[in-house]
Amino acid sequence: MTRTPTPSVPLTPTPTPTLWPSETPVEFALRLQMAATYYRPGDRCWLRARVNNPLPVTGRRPFFVVLQIQTSYWFWPAWDTALDYALLDLPAGAADIPIIAAFDWPLTDAALDRAAFWAAVLSEDFQTVLGDEDGLGYWEFGFGP
Repeated sequence: MTRTPTPSVPLTPTPTPTLWPSETPVEFALRLQMAATYYRPGDRCWLRARVNNPLPVTGRRPFFVVLQIQTSYWFWPAWDTALDYALLDLPAGAADIPIIAAFDWPLTDAALDRAAFWAAVLSEDFQTVLGDEDGLGYWEFGFGP
């Protein structure tokens, strides 16, 4: 007689991950968020950073956002190829920082499969990325007609 093993632990489906965990990270963390990963004319587009600062350290820190398209880099907030950054006030807790306000993707014949946004918050002396690897924000996207 063949016996089928019975699991001793009830099986439950794994929950779908979210862009931001419901529990607060114990380390500094930065996440970039966009409406989609591929855009066509008329699609709604925006970019924001979600920063979680559980540390008691507060104050203004250098905040970099860079758009990479192939081998070219544009720095926020001027969106210029010259190095640029903003000073970010870091209160304790989570904060959403608007980078690009919502707009409709323009009509274009151009297409690109891979562009990326990078972001980081640095220490006051510009020597350390806060949060190490969790402090680096990244979002890859593409666009086409």
